Amino acid sequence: MRIFLLLQQKRQTDILLFFLSINHFPLAKENLLLSIVSVLFYTQRSTRRQIKVRYNEHKEGLRMDSVQLLLKNEQAIKEAFRWENRLVQKFGALQWALECKPVDVKKVRETMDCMKQQTSVLSHFRNNNLFLIASAVTMEGSISLFDETLACYDRLKQRGFKRSVYLPYVAYFLATNVAPADVTATMDRALLFYKKMKEEHYWLTSKEDHMMAMILAHSHQDVEATIQEAEACYTYLNERGISKGNALQTMSHLLTLSPDAVSVKCDRLLAIEQALKANKIKLQSYSRSLVAILALLDVEVEPLVQQIAQMDRELSEQKGFGNFILGRSNRALFSVSLVSAPYLHPTDQQPLNATL
Repeated sequence: MRIFLLLQQKRQTDILLFFLSINHFPLAKENLLLSIVSVLFYTQRSTRRQIKVRYNEHKEGLRMDSVQLLLKNEQAIKEAFRWENRLVQKFGALQWALECKPVDVKKVRETMDCMKQQTSVLSHFRNNNLFLIASAVTMEGSISLFDETLACYDRLKQRGFKRSVYLPYVAYFLATNVAPADVTATMDRALLFYKKMKEEHYWLTSKEDHMMAMILAHSHQDVEATIQEAEACYTYLNERGISKGNALQTMSHLLTLSPDAVSVKCDRLLAIEQALKANKIKLQSYSRSLVAILALLDVEVEPLVQQIAQMDRELSEQKGFGNFILGRSNRALFSVSLVSAPYLHPTDQQPLNATL
């Protein structure tokens, strides 16, 4: 049972990070998207310039109004979708809070009904995926987006991707971020990325890594060079105390989204991890890759971690977010997300060059 719960938590973490990324980067389709998933913030780029982020006057205090919006959204979702998984309810509330919007339960329900009409009971678009994808489609404002997502889903299967609970999110990513003319080439490159990932870490790589492979394919043209850089990060971090495993593999892939030297970005990740531990922000193995997302932000480590700790204390006092009900590790996902998101908005029209 414990193993099952850990797998469920890891899956929900991947989904949270995916939607956190999807909802926070306006896209210009003519630019090459520099992205993340599984963890997954993403950005676009035209060149590998220095990362630029906006402080958003965020230093002197956290946007606690976002906490209140999160709580209101969660309550509305609980009342309207009482049978949804508890974590799904909370992640759905976070989706809308990160967009600074109250959840529109009526439209979400309408979208869910449309999705049910177009999918079978055994479809991977159902169960826990149904509500989260319906929320994302609703925020985009058009049910036709789901039609496009289904079309991409079918093309993915035809191209050789195996069905899984993650594949609908890969399809959604393609429908929202990849120009139609580039879809086939991006899918083929993603399959090549996946093959290389499997060659490097056979036992760590599985169908859940299709999303990461797709994001790398959309972010990088040179598969071999990207994998070599990821492996350099993997080795560097492992030699400095991070155990081999899925979390380290995800971290190394995410770090390829930074243009910095391997030693620079890896040392920054290690510094953030130490600061989080010092502030008693607990991340389990399934959510540890969040540290790599933080390492991509061009923000000083100590103030950033202090803000996360402050947010975590605020959330811990809220009903349903305490150590006993939600747990410190799961709450850390929300704390990191709420603090990180404001830094990820582009300045003027310049595309960002790194992501979470």
